[in-house]
Amino acid sequence: MVKERKPSFNEVAYHEAGHAVVAHYYRRAVFEISMQADKYVSGWMVNARRPPVGKRMDGISKLSQLWPHAVEELLVECTILMAGGVAEGGYLRIPLGQVEGAQADFESLVQEMRAMEVLQREIPEFQQMLPLNRERLLHSAIARANRIMTHHSGWLFVERIVGALIARPHLGQESLKRILADMRQDSGQLPSDRAPLNYQMAMDL
Repeated sequence: MVKERKPSFNEVAYHEAGHAVVAHYYRRAVFEISMQADKYVSGWMVNARRPPVGKRMDGISKLSQLWPHAVEELLVECTILMAGGVAEGGYLRIPLGQVEGAQADFESLVQEMRAMEVLQREIPEFQQMLPLNRERLLHSAIARANRIMTHHSGWLFVERIVGALIARPHLGQESLKRILADMRQDSGQLPSDRAPLNYQMAMDL
């Protein structure tokens, strides 16, 4: 019988810190990170979910018009989900596919994609639209998470959060704001030369 492997405190801390750093990069408020050591070490991160673009899709006609922005939002959501495994894998020095803690994030990502596919089918012009390409979305999300870690000082702030969690296993919004205050954030805008590119990357060509 193979003995079940228990994750270490640091593994879980890096995982949750990865989620938090990328959520912050995309201007999603990070409300808390908590760690708990019972039979197993577990952790969770709570952040704001959908930005205003999603809230504006209150009618089918608007949904069709804002669909490229909706795909961009989905890509942001998937990037936040994948960032936990990317950070944990970086700490363990193993590929993302070998990070056991990323399994639940993969499942959540599939649920997000399914929800968008259902939403897309409600658009009258659905037959003329390109379907979502799950594989491209996944690869783009992982690439984005890696880029934020390596090119936008993400890894530095992940390590700062981990250090804070070692000292105190619960970090509230104000504590996280102080830790992440110096981190560069995404502009929060969808430039005309960016949204269509990501939209096409997420669709079957």
